[in-house]
Amino acid sequence: MIILRDVSLSVPQTRKKATTLTARRTILSDTTISIPTDRRIALLGGSNQDNTAFLNLLGGVVIPSRGTISRLAKVSFPAGHLGSFSHELSVRSNVAHFARLYDVDRKSLIALVERVAHLGPAFEEPYGRLKSLQKRDLSQVISFSIPFDVYILCSGLPQPDKRRGENVYNLFLERTRHAGMIVQGANLRYIKKYFEMILILHQGKLRLFDDIDYAVHLAQKVKFRASLK
Repeated sequence: MIILRDVSLSVPQTRKKATTLTARRTILSDTTISIPTDRRIALLGGSNQDNTAFLNLLGGVVIPSRGTISRLAKVSFPAGHLGSFSHELSVRSNVAHFARLYDVDRKSLIALVERVAHLGPAFEEPYGRLKSLQKRDLSQVISFSIPFDVYILCSGLPQPDKRRGENVYNLFLERTRHAGMIVQGANLRYIKKYFEMILILHQGKLRLFDDIDYAVHLAQKVKFRASLK
């Protein structure tokens, strides 16, 4: 369970012209809610930026502006986030540091990432020298390299990739077989088939639904209203 108590979150408002005072946009306002960590939950309603900010909050990448969050489960960092990776250290050394951060066996984690990422000699090179595509692939592998109770995904569900083979996708399936997940940007048609609950983020408020049909209908109304502004 992830428990938010009177949580508020605001982020800097993006503006075309700089101003002396930094405007901020409210993502959450005095929100109290308990989110299960053993269910498949889709996040709908907010803009991509707002949804990502909220998932970063759940994953511990950002802290709330006000209030407290209790994580009564092992919650993943948002998939693809490698903020702890140093550009100067080799990929191998970064993975070893990552293992220490999450208190997992170093040798086993290094062996898993090296096998699935398929970086070859680049595994011994500084992380900063990797090509963008290599970094993206590595971030996917790292995201599912550790068994968490719930996984935070900011860009939908991983899909099979013929270029990389099935290793990353199979790792994702294995990790999430008995774990929960909170996913941004899932296809509305796919939600009814795959997900068990829906979170709707709208105008600083957050609501959790287990009636999928009703929640999808409500999310579509929210999206329509937003398109009229």
